[in-house]
Amino acid sequence: MRATQSIIAAGLLLILACGARTEAASFPDVDYAKPDGVSLQLDLETPDGDGPYPAVIFVHGGDFVAGNRKGTNKGLIAALKAEGIAWASIEYRMAPKYHFPVLKDDVETAVRFLKSHAKEYHLRPDRLAVMGESAGTLLVSQVGALAKGDSRVAAVIGISGTHDLRRRFHPTGGCFIAGKFIENPSPGQPQLCLPTGIAAYLDLKGPGPDVEAAIKKASPRELIHKGMPPYLLVHGSADLNAPFEQSVLMYEAMRAAGQPCDLIVIDAGGHGMGRWDAVPEQAGYRAKMVEWIKRTLTAR
Repeated sequence: MRATQSIIAAGLLLILACGARTEAASFPDVDYAKPDGVSLQLDLETPDGDGPYPAVIFVHGGDFVAGNRKGTNKGLIAALKAEGIAWASIEYRMAPKYHFPVLKDDVETAVRFLKSHAKEYHLRPDRLAVMGESAGTLLVSQVGALAKGDSRVAAVIGISGTHDLRRRFHPTGGCFIAGKFIENPSPGQPQLCLPTGIAAYLDLKGPGPDVEAAIKKASPRELIHKGMPPYLLVHGSADLNAPFEQSVLMYEAMRAAGQPCDLIVIDAGGHGMGRWDAVPEQAGYRAKMVEWIKRTLTAR
């Protein structure tokens, strides 16, 4: 009789433990890799509620040569956590010391790390999305197109970034470099445009026989294929750092290939979430983005 009661009691404890509500937690300065002796870290925040949680892995901007994981959008983090979605912000190696595919590979390594530690952090390994802003957008877009196996992600969110490197380096319109618009001397004809950060990331010094091959190899629009994760692209129509057409070109190419992709246009919006948040007419992008993320990552 006592043995039976003990078994029942143990079973009830197990049920209670499995159904226990997990409190919000913060895990700063987590080492996720140490390639070539370089310590790479991430910060992770999990929401209050019943885990395991889907998660968004944020990849910062900074023109591939600067920036850090601490410059995150606090309002967006709070909005996602309120919907039961965890947030991780990562750092990665940078140009000009490191080139493609190293930066992209670091993002994939962070994905694999969080998947392998999913139980520890109460995450859903099959519901991890990558989100990039500015330079980070090219990296997450490359991950969405190239990642396989344990580095594959459930969704890609690209904000104010580049996807079509052929058009970025050979625009028929003006050249966008560091917030400056340079007129095309022969409008309608492709010119050579070398945005400093992307050129450093791809290790391009100027025109030459290897440039086109390098551009094609690293361009997400050139890499679209069946079975890619769903993409959400968010871009300001007045962006002077990353041409608005970049998101339009990727959106159209994804749709033409039958791959899931949505586009949120910030009318008259500049470059990045910080600028949109400061304008009431543009700040509504956040609710739309969070709704898309929630719908995509919680789908059964």
